[in-house]
Amino acid sequence: MKRIAIIDTLTLTHEGRIYGHFANTAKQYKTILEHDYDVTIVGGNTYSSYFENIRKLPFITDKDDFQNGKFIKRLVLKIKVTLNVFVSIIHSYDYYIYQDGNRNIVAFLLLILSFLRRKVVLIRYTPCEHIEYKFITFSPNKIKQIITSLEDTKASYPIPSLIVPDYFPTIQSYNEHDIQYDFVILGTIVEGKDYEDIVKAISNTKYSLLIAGHWGNKNRLLELMSIKTDNITIIDKYLEQSEYDNFLNSTRYVVLPYKKELYTNKSSGVTLEALYAGKPIIAVNNRGYEWIQKQNLGILYDNSIAEVMEKIEDEGLYNSITNNIVGFIEDMKSKENDIKTLFT
Repeated sequence: MKRIAIIDTLTLTHEGRIYGHFANTAKQYKTILEHDYDVTIVGGNTYSSYFENIRKLPFITDKDDFQNGKFIKRLVLKIKVTLNVFVSIIHSYDYYIYQDGNRNIVAFLLLILSFLRRKVVLIRYTPCEHIEYKFITFSPNKIKQIITSLEDTKASYPIPSLIVPDYFPTIQSYNEHDIQYDFVILGTIVEGKDYEDIVKAISNTKYSLLIAGHWGNKNRLLELMSIKTDNITIIDKYLEQSEYDNFLNSTRYVVLPYKKELYTNKSSGVTLEALYAGKPIIAVNNRGYEWIQKQNLGILYDNSIAEVMEKIEDEGLYNSITNNIVGFIEDMKSKENDIKTLFT
């Protein structure tokens, strides 16, 4: 049986827990592949909370240092990731799947692995960077494959790329819930989302809205709390997975209110998680969400969610979207075979 390692050399962590989607990505690939292959998860200590029998890397990366750290902290971070990279190749596998971490360091590793004639697959979410491109070009044995969900990323690499969704329905299991909210916005609160627009649009209406996630900008939170009305609930905390799942199941629509002027090609992992839970999407009309409109999986607006409030009343449209989501889920399940064929 072929041996496959799924590796996260960054292991982004906050308050003792994995931060971001890499653990879920590792889980879904393990679930898809473990029937036919011997799969090992390789990551920092916080991966132990998600998996049994992981192969531990010596260092984790603090989320705050990664996002906001000064020069010295970022230098230390790169040293730690570099050491993780070298530890990750101590054990021999038939295939090494590297998640998107510190790209230039990983790219250097790829050059080493190439000389060792080991097969490498990269999961990438953004286009190839200059130094990474050079390392790949100079490698005597090219990387076997890039896995990405974006055509722009695929086109940027000088090697074969496989287009698959960032998430598959494999690891999601949702139960029927009573609907408590008309709209929810979930996940870490970021500056690039226009919470003010939806709060103003929903205040003093018959609709209910939940915004749940950790607010780094407390002043912004206080301002929203001062203008919201009783039909709007705002929660400030990092959500446990069970809380996240419950909120996702308890809504009619999931809203992703990215500011159009800041994100012209932005999507979100929440998008697929919402769709796999059977929930229609409401999002800004940018390149990252064109496919939602083309496949009739949700409703897009140009400048404000207020533009589409009449459509929310259309039960026929809602039923049409939810029916299309069922077909979308089945289509995504079929793409899991594309992953398996990479290693045959």
